[in-house]
Amino acid sequence: MKLEIEITEEQLKSGIERNIRTIIAKYSIDGAKLIEKRLKELYNKAVDDTINEIIHSEGDLKELVNTQIKKKIDKKLNQLLK
Repeated sequence: MKLEIEITEEQLKSGIERNIRTIIAKYSIDGAKLIEKRLKELYNKAVDDTINEIIHSEGDLKELVNTQIKKKIDKKLNQLLK
């Protein structure tokens, strides 16, 4: 048994172009999902960094609050002692 198939150059190009379009369409859909995933990662990291910055600067904030409280207490004591 002998089987012969004749494919023109135009048919071959058309088939290749169709495959390329399919691959690009799939990549575009996957690319959008990848971009969304990456943005979520970057957003989460930015939030984490901001929280860590606030936590680490909390010592400075506590010191500032303590200083202000001490000043108010000293002022009240001075007023009472006069």
